Amino acid sequence: MLTRTLSSEVRYQWSSVIKGTVLRQYSMTRQEKLHLVVTGDDFGYCPERNRGIIECFKRGVITGSSLLVNAVGFKDAVKLAKECRLPLGLHLNLTEGVPISGRSSLLDKDGFFLDKCVIQDALREHKINFDEVRNEMRAQIALFRQTLGYTPVYVDGHQHVHVFPGISQVFAEVLKEHNITLTRFPIQYNLEKCSWVLEEHKKFNKVVQLYAQNAKSIFQAHCIRYPLGYIGLSTMGEKMTVDRIESALSSSLYNLKKSKESFLTFELMTHPGYPSMNGYGGCGHGPDKFSCSQDRVHEISILQDERLKMVYKKYNVELCSYKEMFQK
Repeated sequence: MLTRTLSSEVRYQWSSVIKGTVLRQYSMTRQEKLHLVVTGDDFGYCPERNRGIIECFKRGVITGSSLLVNAVGFKDAVKLAKECRLPLGLHLNLTEGVPISGRSSLLDKDGFFLDKCVIQDALREHKINFDEVRNEMRAQIALFRQTLGYTPVYVDGHQHVHVFPGISQVFAEVLKEHNITLTRFPIQYNLEKCSWVLEEHKKFNKVVQLYAQNAKSIFQAHCIRYPLGYIGLSTMGEKMTVDRIESALSSSLYNLKKSKESFLTFELMTHPGYPSMNGYGGCGHGPDKFSCSQDRVHEISILQDERLKMVYKKYNVELCSYKEMFQK
């Protein structure tokens, strides 16, 4: 059983300053739990990534993973997931590597998906055929089901492609036809105050959050649910620290309390793993720099840090999978 209750009643004192981010000052006593999914993204990317994700799951520091079905380590990932009973969702990939369904407007002249920046240009210029998006999405869900024996409990987007304009509508329709009701909603509160985020990442994150806000009504119209709080845009790779996770958690909680939410649900997006070896990895054109670096090992160390466990205890966090979260 993944679910663990770490505390029953907590008094919060939010008056700290973390890495230049001033948290709201207020205190309260309450008995609600904060339900937190900790997702290890990009399962299947390479054997080293798979190994890191499985180790984190066995140690109880992640609660599930999102699977790339077009990645070179896909078959290894499926085998490990079955052995360890790792909760999985589909990491819909339309921006890296080779497709499952064949040639389409989503691809460049070499047969690889347009990257996350080029596809935005193609969407603005109306060059994407959304029937081909639908076909590729159906193909990835079908491959997931064929190899694992069940339909994914949730689907999110690699590089957040599921909230991109136009794609979000097709995404919602395909989820509905497969009776899938859960996804990720990549809006992180107070992200603009995270001064350590690189400028190029700030620009992409700002666009993603705008896309997500626009996709919200589409998801709601198709009865697609998601954790209300999201952490991950400011805590990737070497930028992940215990203090920064706590800062993001505090900001999310404050904003959710302002909106009078009573059932508090969060997702922490992570990318644990070990560096790709000998140029092997990825979804068709080899591993990227992030996957060959020590950044993912750093994330493993933070996730296992005893101080993070104390943060969970302080905020009365209950770790759970997507399925467990929405069965409550």
